[in-house]
Amino acid sequence: MVAFDRRTWVALAASLAVAPGCSSGSGSGGAADGSAQGESLDGGATDAAASSAPTYAPTFTAIYGEILSPICAGPFCHGANEFLLMTTQEVAYKAMVGVTSSGPQCADSGLTIVEPGEPDASLLYLKITTPPCGNKMPAQYFPPLDTKQTEQVREWITRGALDD
Repeated sequence: MVAFDRRTWVALAASLAVAPGCSSGSGSGGAADGSAQGESLDGGATDAAASSAPTYAPTFTAIYGEILSPICAGPFCHGANEFLLMTTQEVAYKAMVGVTSSGPQCADSGLTIVEPGEPDASLLYLKITTPPCGNKMPAQYFPPLDTKQTEQVREWITRGALDD
């Protein structure tokens, strides 16, 4: 029998409780650390940013906290696969900015995941609008990003995709 630590069990239970996909349909599912949003692994409360209303700020901190972590970094999407890992803010930034796509459906595109200053040449932005390869993101288990979220990503890239 395989032994799982508490973190693995929390992540598995959270993912199975919401949908057979990447995170909850509302975008408020599990946190990147494998805990349920609003709950830390030790049972305590997480910081207020995890449960506050979206700011739509064009900063990487806001994009990670409001979009990438709750929607994309689930255990069956970019929280566990071998390409474009988004388990933490630092890991996600390093995996995207200035990095050429290596995913199975878009590696041949030659596109950079985030090309600072150029949203229309950035695969991240194209995948949430009109993808040239692979599927539109987020995955079919979630509604598309709303206009404010899409503009938030576009503006962050336009401003240079800073790690802010």
